[in-house]
Amino acid sequence: MKLSNKILSTILSIFLSVSLFGCKTEDSISPINTSSSAKEFLEITLSNKKFRLDFPSQFVGLSGFDNQNLCDNKKGFLLNVIDKNLDSRFEISSDLLHYRNFVDLSKAVPGSYQLSASGISNCNFTFTLSVDDNSLSPSNTSLINPMHQVTSIKQVQNSTSSYQYLISGKFSGNYKNKNGAMIPVVGSYQKIIEVLK
Repeated sequence: MKLSNKILSTILSIFLSVSLFGCKTEDSISPINTSSSAKEFLEITLSNKKFRLDFPSQFVGLSGFDNQNLCDNKKGFLLNVIDKNLDSRFEISSDLLHYRNFVDLSKAVPGSYQLSASGISNCNFTFTLSVDDNSLSPSNTSLINPMHQVTSIKQVQNSTSSYQYLISGKFSGNYKNKNGAMIPVVGSYQKIIEVLK
């Protein structure tokens, strides 16, 4: 009987953890709140509707694809930033491509980098942001007049095998939907990346 209670207790704990995490994830999409002090976030305005997505610190910069070949033949890491329905109309998907090794990233400086809607570019600090307009079918959009500026590259942690950097940036562009309507997009982000020593 004690074993059954222990198993039941374990299952209940797992269920509650999953339920709480699920609530936290859903609640992390909200209208802009300037009082938030989250270290990692994405703020985005689509057609004058503002959203702020805060990223839990326990999931810092580790989800993505390693050993990407960048445009200068250096190794990179494609970091998944977010894949989310913002509301009933807009869905976004975003990635940040960066150098994988410290020797390469240490030479990077704040400045203009590429913004892509489809991940076609494969250079350091390419920020990919795709916007789907779910009010139409097909829902995909095309990007016009992209702008991406990395505003800060700050080392935040040093371990025996890697460094972590907090990357801050801002972006803007117009996304054209299937009917030719323009969806103005502007935003900013802070995301932690990890590079190998």
